[in-house]
Amino acid sequence: MSEIFKVGIAQHDLPAYAGLDLSGYALRVQPCTAVRDAVCVTALALENDQSLFVLLSVDALGFAIDVAENIRIKIASTAREIGDWKEIQICLAATHSHAAPASMNLRECGKMNPQWLEDASDIIIQTALESIQNLQPARLGASQMAVPGVALNRRQSTFVDDELTVCRVDCEDGKPLAMIVNFACHPVVLTHENRSISADYPGEVRRALQAEYHIPVVFLTGAAGDINPIHRGENDELEQTATPLIEAAKVLLPQIETSSKVLLQGTSSRINLPLLNRPPREDLIEIAAANPLPAKRAWAEQALLTPADASLTMPCAIQVWQIGSIGLAAIGCELFTSLGLRLKSTFKGQGIQSVLLATYANGNLGYVPDVDAYKRGGYEVDNAHHYYGQSECVMPEAGEMIIDAIADLRNRKGASF
Repeated sequence: MSEIFKVGIAQHDLPAYAGLDLSGYALRVQPCTAVRDAVCVTALALENDQSLFVLLSVDALGFAIDVAENIRIKIASTAREIGDWKEIQICLAATHSHAAPASMNLRECGKMNPQWLEDASDIIIQTALESIQNLQPARLGASQMAVPGVALNRRQSTFVDDELTVCRVDCEDGKPLAMIVNFACHPVVLTHENRSISADYPGEVRRALQAEYHIPVVFLTGAAGDINPIHRGENDELEQTATPLIEAAKVLLPQIETSSKVLLQGTSSRINLPLLNRPPREDLIEIAAANPLPAKRAWAEQALLTPADASLTMPCAIQVWQIGSIGLAAIGCELFTSLGLRLKSTFKGQGIQSVLLATYANGNLGYVPDVDAYKRGGYEVDNAHHYYGQSECVMPEAGEMIIDAIADLRNRKGASF
């Protein structure tokens, strides 16, 4: 393999048609009736020396960890038939749009169409392989700036991550080749009343920047577990949310200095996060018999059939990459923003100013709140697991476990940052 840093990019639309259930809202009337805008997959392949990394962004709520793993394995195994890379890393990140076709089974939040998932998975795999086939010498750099007034913390917390990170990828001659945009806000501008397929505000950002620079854009959603857009509604609110991010990206992009000397290293793992204990059996019987929420009744019924000695843990995918002077942490859950800010602070404390934080990546187990959230209560702690199919919410120490595990991955890999 050449020691020259190379990048390949590819992008394709996913299947979108009336009749599919959408995902993310229990109150939504199903199925969808129209397609507002395209949902797509964008793949960015990175090669240096004997390493191949592929970063994928998919307009979807997320994927079950086994589905994500199967897609990643298929991409990696086919890539090994193409080239002799010693290290292959695949990151499959979902944008978490609540207006995308159901891509995982959440109770009472839209039923996943198995044929849609099969077709979408095939397109994701082929897009990744196309990006590998498009590898060419490239340069890369990144920068960031605060973009206030876009997002708010939907719980009684002051934490908001308003940092927009932009990575610029150029061809060898300096011509723009691709862009990565990373921001932490739930893609829920379109409310449960919306019945049209859409990529929500990440799609608005992506399309505007692609039209401006004529290059594919990878959008990564950061730690937005408790973060919503300030403006919610329809077209006007989508514009109000997307426009500040678009304009900030336009300011940042020409300022970014790129380099062809890009070290690639990374590693992936899973950790088992402990769950809170289930309620007593008598409480479950009462919930199953009389609770007004169908998802909670179904959760209680399942809990009653689950053996008492069943494992009270959930696997969470984690991944850490170094891409030149850029750090990437990918986590398979809905991470609260205070935890994301701590992760980014750790990277920056070690000299990495440009940090990509991709949540809903390589799987989506559900919410990982911060410790204070358990004192306040609310949907993420008290009810979300009924929809995600967990026996309970993760324990309060789960967030700390993720932070420690990512630090351990970086140390074990011997990262230079």
